[in-house]
Amino acid sequence: MVKIPDLSKLNLKGIVENVKSIIGQTPIPEAAKNNPTGYHLSELSKAIKTLAELHSKEADTIAKIDATLGNLYQSLTAVTPASDAPTTPAQPKPEVPKTSETEAKK
Repeated sequence: MVKIPDLSKLNLKGIVENVKSIIGQTPIPEAAKNNPTGYHLSELSKAIKTLAELHSKEADTIAKIDATLGNLYQSLTAVTPASDAPTTPAQPKPEVPKTSETEAKK
């Protein structure tokens, strides 16, 4: 059986909090286009806020996926008999390159 890593140790809430702490708490006010620096800063601020909101939603989705995978793993291990022998996936046989000698023998 393939060993599935324990993803429950991944601290998603901590990651989200770190991202939130990076983002400035002071909102940059809307600026007119005739002030290029202020305008670009306000556009960047809006984009960062949008990304932070999307990241938060994605983190929640990843946490749900992680929980579902954990539940699936528990269900599979409960149904599948344990085996002391490690399982290895079947290895495909390497393809022998064709040479003029190989074709001449045919």
